[in-house]
Amino acid sequence: MHNKQKEQDKLRDEVIGYLGIKVVRIANKNVLENIDEVMKRISVVL
Repeated sequence: MHNKQKEQDKLRDEVIGYLGIKVVRIANKNVLENIDEVMKRISVVL
């Protein structure tokens, strides 16, 4: 991922955060290969 994309993602996450929504970024590979850990991570955020 390029720095410009990371900056755009960070800004988007901040704007969404102001609305009270938590952003959790999870790589597709983790979802496909380690769904149990992904679910644990999500439940911690909730």
